[in-house]
Amino acid sequence: MNGTRATELLEATRNFLLESILPDQEGFLAYSTRVAANNLAIVSRELELRGGIEKLDEGINRTLSLQNKEGSTSTTLARGLRDGIIQVDDDLIKYLRQRTMLCMEIDNPRYSGLLLARDRWETGDAQE
Repeated sequence: MNGTRATELLEATRNFLLESILPDQEGFLAYSTRVAANNLAIVSRELELRGGIEKLDEGINRTLSLQNKEGSTSTTLARGLRDGIIQVDDDLIKYLRQRTMLCMEIDNPRYSGLLLARDRWETGDAQE
């Protein structure tokens, strides 16, 4: 590429869909165009934020001495919790909260649950 970031290309394509294509559509085509535009926004946010998720995963892998030979960190954690190999502690709760918030920021940054989680988890007013 010539210096244009992938997220810029995605945003330009999204704007094209919303501003040039969508106004001439109706019904299912209008709906599909909105879905496509929203998908481009999700991909753009994932490109920007996935490094944070990878960093969190690497940190919890080190903290818990996890070996992800058979799948993702999420899969390894789920199996470890299920099998009683991993115990829930403050580090794990902190990781899960941070990762959940990043995933929500990717999927839908305007989701009311994200706003509530930020308010409770970042101010320390978490209700277990």
